[in-house]
Parts: sequence; C-alpha cells; structure tokens
Amino acid sequence: MKERPILFNAPMINAILAGEKTQTRRIVKHIPDWCTRAGYTCFTPKGCVSFRGVFKEYGPAEKFIKCRYGEIGDELWVRETFRKQRGQILYRADYEKTKNFKWKPSVHMSRQDSRIQLKIINIRVERLQDISDEDCYAEGIEEWLKNEENHPICNGKKTKFTNVKQAFKHLWESINGEGSWKTNPWLWVIEFERIVK
Repeated sequence: MKERPILFNAPMINAILAGEKTQTRRIVKHIPDWCTRAGYTCFTPKGCVSFRGVFKEYGPAEKFIKCRYGEIGDELWVRETFRKQRGQILYRADYEKTKNFKWKPSVHMSRQDSRIQLKIINIRVERLQDISDEDCYAEGIEEWLKNEENHPICNGKKTKFTNVKQAFKHLWESINGEGSWKTNPWLWVIEFERIVK
C-alpha cells in the first residue's frame, strides 16, 4: 500500500466531507495520437491501461500507461487550500464566504496538515462524455449545485440545469477550462472511500 497526494477544490472537499463524493476523474496523460484514434482500452488490476492502435507503416502497436494516482488498495491524502493561524490549521472549504483571509494554495499543504484520507477501491478508464447520471452524483454534483453561483445565467437570471450531465459538464469546465468537455479526453475514474480515524 502506498500513499500519494491529490488536490481538490473547496466545493469538492465539502462534497467528500458530506459523503456525497466517492469518485474523481483525472485526465490520462501521455497518450500517443495513434492510440487515441484507436479508441480501444484494456484495463489491468495493477492500475495500468493498455492503449492499442495501428500504424499505417508498421501495423498494430500498444502502449501501457500506469495510473499516477496508484492502484486499488492504495491511499490518497487530500491537499486543499489552507492557512496556519495561532498554531491551528484553517481550511478554505470551511470558510467559503470569508474573503479577508490570505490562503495558501493546496499544492503547499504537507502530509501532516491534511485532514482527509481516501482509500482507492476501484480504478477504470473511460471517455469524459461517457459519464452516467449515477456517476455524476458520485462526483459530488449535488453539493456543488448548492452554491447558486455555479448555476448558469440566462437573460440575466440564474437558471436550473435541465439534467445532471449538463451540470457535470459545467462543473468540469469550471475546473478544466472552457471547451475542455468537447475534447472528450480519456480519464482515470478513481472510486474511493473516506478513511475516518
């Protein structure tokens, strides 16, 4: 069993703490162009995926890519935006409406300051747009939607999403940038459970 750090923003931290987020999706990096055109994957239990394709000149080819977040049974400790004050750790997710604090970015959080530990219970690979409604909920979309700032604006007024997948698309683009949904990348789908000590 290995431990690795993972970053989450404040709404996703709150979704984990509320027990509503049990999955995260992260982009599979370093896939050659010929692999993505093939669109075929084979997943191994050790957190490795095989992307296969065909070169015009050379015939079939294959590339194995290991999940950088670990494998089933490994643990993730969560990095989140924080500050140290009078010997205590304050977490940005607990103070969402407080604007006057100076916060440290999550990448600077040490292991000892982390308050959330997750155990990986499953890993798979899929394309972004293949997410199911059930998995949208497992991604913590309900907690994210509680903040009205996240709802779309239509004719100057906040509106509701017509379906949960549309809401997840909006969440994804708020984290990964406008147009990132359309690229439909391959993703690691990491399922986890929170370790409560």
